[in-house]
Amino acid sequence: MKLLSVLPFLFFIAIAARHARAHRWGDALWMCHLSNLLLAGGLFFSSAFLVFMALPWLLFGIPLWLGDVVRTKKVVPISVITHFGGAGLGLFAASKLGPAPGTWWASWLFALAAQAICRAATPAEWNVNVSHRIYDGWKKHFKSFGSFWLFCISLAALILWAMDKVLSAFFARY
Repeated sequence: MKLLSVLPFLFFIAIAARHARAHRWGDALWMCHLSNLLLAGGLFFSSAFLVFMALPWLLFGIPLWLGDVVRTKKVVPISVITHFGGAGLGLFAASKLGPAPGTWWASWLFALAAQAICRAATPAEWNVNVSHRIYDGWKKHFKSFGSFWLFCISLAALILWAMDKVLSAFFARY
């Protein structure tokens, strides 16, 4: 597993370098990219806990990323690798290490920390990890960023909890 840990680490370095070259370094801080670092740690230390912290974000990030690809009509090749490669490695690691039930809360706290860092360190117009404003399509449903943020973090907690249950049950078979 230690040798495999190099791959998600390189995925993150590659996407970070790509975004830095494009003068959008903050885009490397999206949860799906940061989760590759968690996965690298999980693989290096053979930690099911870290793998299961990363896996929900790696899986959940794929449809969100695909939606963005459809919306922008732009595919960044390394992003294909970070999303599908990270998710594939995460699923493989989960099958080898077994489940780590109850990691949803740590995964949620990791996301809150990432969001706080994005709010403090990235320009508002980038809105990395929904750290600054309501997405345009949601403005009619929310009166303030605070209510939108509360909705998003509550929904994320619910989704992470559900994914924790499903993934733990699925990988308990291995």
